[in-house]
Amino acid sequence: MFMRKQWSFVLAGLLFVSIVSFSIAQNAKEKAFSYEKIWKQVEHLDGESLPKSATKEIDKIRVHALKEKNNQQLIKTMIYQLKMNFSISDDTFFTEVDKMDNYAKNCDDKVAQSVLYSLLSELYEMYYNAHLYVINARTQIADFTPKDRKEWTSNHFLKTMADYARMSLQNARELQNTPVSTYQELLEKGDDTSLRPTMFDLLAHRTIDFYQNQQNNIGKVIAQEEIDPSICFAPSKEFLQHSFSENIFQVKDNIARIYQQLLSFHQKNNADAFCQADIDRLLTFHALFGQNKSNNDLYMSGLDDAIVTYASNPLSLRAVYLKAEYFRNNDNKKSAYDLCVSGIQKFPHYKGIGVLRNMMAEIATPSVSASNNELLYPKKSLEIKLKYNNVERLILRLFKVNMSVSEYENAKQQGTIDKRNRTLVQTETFNVKKSPTFSEQDTCVFINV
Repeated sequence: MFMRKQWSFVLAGLLFVSIVSFSIAQNAKEKAFSYEKIWKQVEHLDGESLPKSATKEIDKIRVHALKEKNNQQLIKTMIYQLKMNFSISDDTFFTEVDKMDNYAKNCDDKVAQSVLYSLLSELYEMYYNAHLYVINARTQIADFTPKDRKEWTSNHFLKTMADYARMSLQNARELQNTPVSTYQELLEKGDDTSLRPTMFDLLAHRTIDFYQNQQNNIGKVIAQEEIDPSICFAPSKEFLQHSFSENIFQVKDNIARIYQQLLSFHQKNNADAFCQADIDRLLTFHALFGQNKSNNDLYMSGLDDAIVTYASNPLSLRAVYLKAEYFRNNDNKKSAYDLCVSGIQKFPHYKGIGVLRNMMAEIATPSVSASNNELLYPKKSLEIKLKYNNVERLILRLFKVNMSVSEYENAKQQGTIDKRNRTLVQTETFNVKKSPTFSEQDTCVFINV
């Protein structure tokens, strides 16, 4: 069922979370119209679960935006119109999508057209995900496409998504010349646009996200061709020289080609964006190829190359962090800690250095856990099993609980045991050896009660 809450997915990439006014030249009469004011009213009505009333307000914005040829506001109304209509009826999906498609086809603004195609890809993906079980249960229809899209099989939906995603990047030159800040109303508040500075960056990464999200479903429809992982993890210069398949259903090839476009675009004019995209590439392919020793080794080799290649750029710390994260997750905390230390020493004032400090603090955090048998027989020592990390001394305190067994069990379940219900009877101190590699240790201690 197409639930309202699912729209968080559709709106997450391009739709706003805050309304920002869009200033344009207006005559005195038009100045009385406030997009910001009406959008706030739309959000209020939406929050009150009044979609029909919200739709009326959206129509006001649409009419005014058409007069001004304000594509940002028009796109925004289309998205919200879909949201409102879905709140009323799921049956309106394809009608509204067709309206958006028709507007996109006839839109003279190539950037706005690309944004609409990207949104259309995501909307079809939204519908597909919402009806995934039913659609995937249908027998594939390969030789024709049913007129009724409610009868489509997965290959129809996936091809439509991929087609729109590819069309969203066809106006590459216009997108590359358009700062992402131009479409600030379609960005999430707080987005850092410095490393993905153009609309091409934004839509390219949305297309990459589509292929990543649908990798398994596409693989069920079309067999995936083998691709050499070493090429995908290779240094950027070698990676850029390789030719990849243009088949719209080949996931890894399409993602590789998009990264080639991003790297080629930023190679000469934006070193920071190039560095970011290159490290993104390594992270993306590590997720796509899966975890095994060979792929992990290629991933680590790629990170090592990035750390060296971008050594003078503080953004190389992202590769340092990813390498440290891999070490930490694979029980090599000492190497992870040392990498963080070296990164901090090299760029101590970098604004993103906090992630390395946080990892160091996490690795060095003291921890202790204890367990023992619930029953203790007379004249027997109490055996306590301890697991600890980053500590040099353990203090064990033994308390007598001043209540019956049944009272204790009830209090334990209700969480009402406090200091007034217990009496300290014994304290034991144990010196333990702190591991230089931050590894967890365990031991057993015996206490004569």
